Amino acid sequence: MFASGIPIVQPDVVVPYVSVLAKHQAPKAEIEEKCPVIVAYDRGYKTYGHFIIDVLPRLLIAEKMLGGDFGGAPILLPNQLPAWGREIFDLIFPNAETISFDSEKYSLRLRRAILPTHCHNYYMFHPIAKSFFQNLLERAKPIAPAEPADFIFLSRANMHSNRRVADYEALTEHAASLGAKILEPEQMIWREQLGYFVGAKLIIGEYGSALHNTVFSRNGVRTFAINRLQFLQSFIGALNRQRLTYVLPSSVHVENGIEHLKFDNEALKQTFNLLVKEEIGCQTDH
Repeated sequence: MFASGIPIVQPDVVVPYVSVLAKHQAPKAEIEEKCPVIVAYDRGYKTYGHFIIDVLPRLLIAEKMLGGDFGGAPILLPNQLPAWGREIFDLIFPNAETISFDSEKYSLRLRRAILPTHCHNYYMFHPIAKSFFQNLLERAKPIAPAEPADFIFLSRANMHSNRRVADYEALTEHAASLGAKILEPEQMIWREQLGYFVGAKLIIGEYGSALHNTVFSRNGVRTFAINRLQFLQSFIGALNRQRLTYVLPSSVHVENGIEHLKFDNEALKQTFNLLVKEEIGCQTDH
């Protein structure tokens, strides 16, 4: 995003990694808006974790400041917003007026724009952010699982990713043997995902967007992240007073653009056993 040809880099409206990626393109289209247009997305909007952490809270802030109808201001949404993103948007803001455009084909020139602040400063959350995520939960109305699941394991086995964990199937099977509900969040509707995260006591998964759903989990939940890419999960844990453990790979090699991660799987399995014993209260014989 640019204002008078100058990149907008203020961290309260653009996270730093976006400003680094910014490239100035000559506008190819112009919106003849009657009022300011709300712009609450940036380069990460197609990624689930960034959508729930960055985009949705910014819209709640705009709604809080402008009123339930956003003061009559339409919200700009790219056509490239994934279907799951549009479904979540419509669930949370069913009556919002929107303007759509092809972000891959056009750059837009807006005479007037509203850029809502983030609820964090490069993911260091303001304490009030917790109320925004609670608000999202209340609007979403999570679907409770048919059977309670105190322990959930987030599988990325069938997800397109640039990361591969060695012997991942064996880890998944071990988690299942300990009573874990194996979830593939990308195959579930959002309200079902939330139902599991709200109720879980122990959440284990590879670092990624699905694990960021713990922003909706209860205070004190135990989270175990296989790998660590950066600090966002830690700040989510701090916001919700959650207990968080990371394990780093013993080796990493890159082949054809794919990171292949190797862990001490026996140590991982023993850690799973210990966490289940501590958090769920089950004895394990594994």
